[in-house]
Formats: sequence, C-alpha cells, structure tokens
Amino acid sequence: MQKLQDLSVKDFDEKSHVIVGKVEVDTTGWNNFQELPDVKSCSVSGSLIDEVMLFSAVSFTISCLNTNNRFSWQDTGATHYNWLRQGRKIKIYMGIRKSDTDYYWKWITGRIDAPRFTQEGGKEICTIAGRCFMRMLIENRMKQVYWGTQKIFNTYDNKDEYPMPSDCTGVHRAFLDSKDPYDGTNLKEISFHSAWTYDWTAKKNIFLLLRSIIPYYDGANNLVVYYFKSQVPEKVVADILVESGFLSEYERAGWLANANYVTPTGKNIDRVWFNKGTTCFEALRLIAEVVQYRFYPDQDGNPIFKPPPVATAPVKLVTIDNITISNLRELVDEVKNHIIVKGEERKRWDKVPTVTTKDLAIDVKAKTAAMCGVIDSVGKGNVTKRGFQWGIAMLANKEWHENGSFEVGLFEHELTEKELGYFMIEDGCVSPGDINVPYDEIRVSIDIATGSKIHFSTTGVLPSPFATGISYYAIRVDSNHIQVATSEDDALAGIQIDITDRGSGVQTLTLTVGYWYRAYVENFQGMFFGKWQFVEVIF
Repeated sequence: MQKLQDLSVKDFDEKSHVIVGKVEVDTTGWNNFQELPDVKSCSVSGSLIDEVMLFSAVSFTISCLNTNNRFSWQDTGATHYNWLRQGRKIKIYMGIRKSDTDYYWKWITGRIDAPRFTQEGGKEICTIAGRCFMRMLIENRMKQVYWGTQKIFNTYDNKDEYPMPSDCTGVHRAFLDSKDPYDGTNLKEISFHSAWTYDWTAKKNIFLLLRSIIPYYDGANNLVVYYFKSQVPEKVVADILVESGFLSEYERAGWLANANYVTPTGKNIDRVWFNKGTTCFEALRLIAEVVQYRFYPDQDGNPIFKPPPVATAPVKLVTIDNITISNLRELVDEVKNHIIVKGEERKRWDKVPTVTTKDLAIDVKAKTAAMCGVIDSVGKGNVTKRGFQWGIAMLANKEWHENGSFEVGLFEHELTEKELGYFMIEDGCVSPGDINVPYDEIRVSIDIATGSKIHFSTTGVLPSPFATGISYYAIRVDSNHIQVATSEDDALAGIQIDITDRGSGVQTLTLTVGYWYRAYVENFQGMFFGKWQFVEVIF
C-alpha cells in the first residue's frame, strides 16, 4: 500500500486515474487485519453531528461474494472461517490508481454488526453493516451512570445518623426497606433532600435520614447507600470506551499504558455520574471538559486522550501547497460564544432539632387535657427550650414553654383551668325555666353563632331528647336564644330538634372552640416547630 504523500494535487485531477477502494477486517479479534476478498459494493452514509465541533459520523454497508460459504461460522474447514464476527474491527480505504500502483487513504475505522448471508442470482452473498467509532459513541448510551460502590446498614429505632466509609466522597442514591420484617427484601428508593441528605461540610462522612423517615424499628440489611469514590479521569474514559464498544475489555489496560494514546492527568474527580440517557460521546466530552483535555480518534482509529498542545509544541499542518482552491470565496463572520460553566449544585444541610406534635391527651372523668410533643432529634446541640403554641386558624396567640437542657423524648403540658377556657366556653346556669318547649328554644348567657358545636351536661336530667357525650349544633335565634340541630348542615338549614320537656336540675351548655396547636423546640440554631394539630376539648 502506497502513502498519499507520494502524490500531488494534480494526480487527483487526472480523470484517467481510477478510484479504488479496499476493506480490511480483524479476522481474529486481536488486530490481525486481512483484506476482504471480492468486495462488490460499499455504501457509506455520513452526517455532520456537531456544527460547532465540526465532526461527522458514518455507517456503512458492504457486500462481498461468499463463494463456497467461505465465511462460514460452523465449517472449520472454510477458507475464511470465523473471519466475520459481530464487534470485529474494520478498516475501509479509498484512493486512486496511478501507473498501475494503488495509493490508499484510510477513510473509516469502525466495528461490524453480525453479517447476513443470502443468495442473489445464484451467487452466495455476504452483507456486512457497521459504523465508525464516532457513530458508536453517539448511538450508545451510558448504562453505568455513577462510579463508586455501596454500603449496607442495619437500621435502629430512632437512629438518623449512619457513618459512611472514609473513602466516601458523596452519596448517589439510597434505598430503604421500611416494611415489616425490615430485612432488605422490600427496598424502595428514598429521595435526596426530602428523605436523606449527606454532611458535605464537616468531613464526617455522615449519611443522614431526615425526619420524615427516621426509622421507628430495628432492621437488618435494610438500608443500602450507593456512594461515590474518587476517580482517575483517564480510567473513567477507558470505562466509557469499553461500554461504547470503542475498546474491548482486553484492550483497556494496554490503552491506558500507551503514552501515544493517553497522557495521565494527575488529577482525581470526587464524584463521577451521568444522567440517564447520556450518550457515551457526551460523557467523554464532559470528562474532557472537567480536566481540560482533548478526546479524538486518530487516523488508525485509536482513541486519544491528551491535553491540548502548548506553545512551541510541534503539530502536523496542512499547508497551502497541499490544497488547491479554485473559484471559491468564503465569508466568515465573527462567532461569539456565550459560555456558562455551571458546577455541581449542593444544598447545605445542617442537622437541626426536630419535634413532632402529638394528639391532645384528654381525661373525660378528671376533666383535664394535656398537650403532647416528642423531641425526635436535638440537632448540633442540646435543646434549651421546649413548649407549645396555640390559636385559631393556625395563628399562634397563646404559648407555654419551659427552659432547661432537654434530650430526645416525650414532653407534656397539662392545660390549666384558665388555658382550658381558650378551648371551651361554658354556660353553667341553664335552668328548666330557660327551656321554651313550644318554640324549641334555650335561653343562654353567651352569644352563640349558628353552626357552633355544643354539648350538654346536667346535675339532674337533660331536656328530652338531649343526651350527654353527644355533639349538637346551635341555631342562633338572637344574642340570648338558640335552637339545637343534630348536624352542622341542619343548623345552617334551620332544621331544629323538637324539645319535648324541660328536664330537671342545673344544665351546663358547653360551647366547643376548635383550636390549632403545635409543639416547638429551640436551641442555638433557632426555633423549630412540629406540625399544627386541630383539637376540640370535649368532656
């Protein structure tokens, strides 16, 4: 094979020179290239992939004679047995013939798909399709999307911190089995920021479960954390090339060790990951961008990963002596690029106290009510204040608290008689004379709005058909009289209960005031609140 350097531009203008081509395949998988015999046609389809970076990618289809089934996979005696296998390398050459000498230029280097064997016009035909290496990088998408390993934990009741290994440089994903028996057989992914976070700042390598999913159980192998490990960029590039099919696994180590192909970066990347669906080409571009390297295949199809040339470094040039341009004028305007380099985004998460508001504890017999809260975690320091706030429509206008040094656990506050008055209003002086049976009305000393929830108690017998422990709803007649309905809808519709007698003894009418309350804690980081709870005190 003669090199093109022996030719001049004039040789390519000579119409008497014949266009020639040649195809070579790796017949063993070990870079043992042999010329493919009896090639009848070669169809190449190419496209400009990126107009900024100016590179193209091609696919091809080649037909050749399969005389006497010479490319057979089964017949070990075939003359070209086992030559054509899916994934084998291929080289396609183009050139000219001058003075009975063929001059070739290596045009395409790539890999082939599984060949297809057919018969046409009584001849056995072998059809080979494939693509260049750049096309392989573009068409193949990343299956390995992060570089690291995993750590499996047992969870413990009310434990939210789990130490990561010393080589952990960040957390990628996490899975938790929160279903009985908590043995890792029902792992479900938990979300970053809403269910877990990672202590980026303290260098403590702490994986932190957030309040919403802190386990209330002990589990075995039921928390799996996939974490990053520091990576050498050129080794990541080698992994991507193997995944794309550009390199085979056995070529990986040799490629990394070959100084003609790879210049060690001398750097490490703490966290390497790619979004699902990222092409192998885009993954390589991102790695090269991070370390300011160049990636490209050379003329022989070898992947090159090297830094850009610096001043005084020798480079190969194509001079004007090698190029003839006739009747061509090109206008090139200035191209302005607006480049934004966006780094990794992190949220800073500090461990803070957390508190949960529990249901109000009501003792009907003792006529007491207690607010309840639980300190779930104390944050970076002890909780120095804990308490409760309450009010109407989630607007805190009343408060109770105590100061001290508090750890994780339950705390309560029993409402005083005065505080109970915020939750319920009583008219304890309703006598039988205040009951107007014909009009189904009750005279009261407080102005009660229609739809308000009320309850009755007595020292004797309640007017019929009222009973203790049952909620009724008021229908306002005026500021001193109400009627009573069985539901809020009936009250709003003006449908009253028919009162049939006045009862006996002193009647107590209790107006229930629905209040919202929440627990809170405080330390040097600030105040932290539980969720609002709506409560009604009914004795």
